[in-house]
Amino acid sequence: MTSQIFLFNQRGVVVASDTLSCRRLAPTGWARFPSNSKIFPLTEGHRVVVTTSGQATIAKIHDELLLREWIASLSEPLASLDAYVNDFTRWASATLHSLEFDDLENILDVVNDELSDIFRITPIRKLIAKHRQGETNGEDSEAEIMALLKKYAEDNFRSNYYEDLNPEKMLARLKRHKKTLIKQFGEYAGEPHRRFSDHFRAEWLEFLSQLLSRWVPSRSGETTLNFAGFGSEELFGGRVQLDIRGFYAGRLRFQTHDRNPDSTDLTPAIRTHAQTTAMDAFLNGIDDCFRHSLPHAAEALMEEIHGISVEDRDRFCTEFAEAVDGMVAQHFNAPLMRALYAMSINEMTHLADLLIELQKMRAQMSDSGATVGGLVEVVSITRHQGLTWHRMISPLQLVVGR
Repeated sequence: MTSQIFLFNQRGVVVASDTLSCRRLAPTGWARFPSNSKIFPLTEGHRVVVTTSGQATIAKIHDELLLREWIASLSEPLASLDAYVNDFTRWASATLHSLEFDDLENILDVVNDELSDIFRITPIRKLIAKHRQGETNGEDSEAEIMALLKKYAEDNFRSNYYEDLNPEKMLARLKRHKKTLIKQFGEYAGEPHRRFSDHFRAEWLEFLSQLLSRWVPSRSGETTLNFAGFGSEELFGGRVQLDIRGFYAGRLRFQTHDRNPDSTDLTPAIRTHAQTTAMDAFLNGIDDCFRHSLPHAAEALMEEIHGISVEDRDRFCTEFAEAVDGMVAQHFNAPLMRALYAMSINEMTHLADLLIELQKMRAQMSDSGATVGGLVEVVSITRHQGLTWHRMISPLQLVVGR
């Protein structure tokens, strides 16, 4: 788990991150490893850092190894942050392809991550349990499962297909591994020896072909890299987020987000990433969960008042939510942005440091144990001075951390 923050004004960029890494232990619990740097600077002359979060590996290769090898391959500074992202994705695809990774292993990783998401947010688990207990027969159970999967696909499979892939190509690839993919579903469902019908097998492969031929966000199966700083032709600093889902069919499977702030945006900006609850509550002056619950509370009260039409009630709730948003913007967001506009780089680093510390405190209150922690690393980037570390893990701290 991770918590990171990016601050931007016309003086430069400040990046801060926690340094605690976690590994899930089956069936429950976490192992925690302190003092793992998640900020990777590029070599001298480049005004860019890359931060890591989410999964720590890409196609079984540690993301730190891939990043350091890519950084070593760079020569002259590139024109924009987008150019750095494009260079990394091209380099990583070519490098991983040259290692001749087994497609099936990487595909199974993506499918397993998707199964984790599916079983978390749908009642499929209950259907499987009913079948194990003999409360429903195999044919009815399969029909109900496929109906839920189709609804899940309609809700989640919305991106365009990758340029080099479509469901037909992916389905032809998957058919070569039909038994393995069916077995994977059975094992995840707790029925490793269940014999599924030919119809279910075909429908499951069709579902997977739609999944693997496009970008589908995952709760647990992404590696995220944030590229922050300045391209050589950019006057103002920014950030581009790269989400990586896996590597198969010879290419990295990823999604990039638009650069923010825009390269011509003169206004300051704050972007939080990963675990952000406490930081966002501080920046907005109100906890987001509480903020979004206010209109529902207002609606519940309005329903108890007789003589008010449904139209008037709905209009009031809409205007009430807009009023709350307006108050947050006027009394918290706007003053904070004015203050950020005038901050020095040192002041920005202190703010970033404190906000990550705040998120660490919130994480320590979690019932499942802290998943944000360790030393907070902070780095600033300006066009004229390049990268400056304000706090980083030293070799001594690495030894102490272990």
